[in-house]
Amino acid sequence: MACAGFDGQVVRQDSKLNHLADKFVKVRLVQMKDVDLSQFQFDYDLTWSVISMNPDGTIYGRYGSRSVGGPMTYNSMVSLEKAMERVLVLHHNYPRNRKSLNGKNHPPPHWKTAADIPGLRKRRRKQLIQPTN
Repeated sequence: MACAGFDGQVVRQDSKLNHLADKFVKVRLVQMKDVDLSQFQFDYDLTWSVISMNPDGTIYGRYGSRSVGGPMTYNSMVSLEKAMERVLVLHHNYPRNRKSLNGKNHPPPHWKTAADIPGLRKRRRKQLIQPTN
């Protein structure tokens, strides 16, 4: 299933995920180039992903995968539902389980955001100054 198809299933009002989704504060980002990389560790090759976190910034988990079989091979409504259920358990037990979640963060990256990476910064600047007709 293509990313747009899966994304459509997830956000549809009659989605089977609605009973779980109502228990979350949902934020949809379509570009991650300006997020703080010290907070959000993820695979840059993913087509679609979810990062679940506590309001204090503690990461509960990440959902999303990619394989040789295609970008959405392992993503499904069933597996997303299971991941959301597990996040709710983690959240229910928070902050008692805070120590066990520390491993979900990583050492500070070389650049604060993806947009700061030299090659991307140069490419982005070039895109910003493209003449318009």
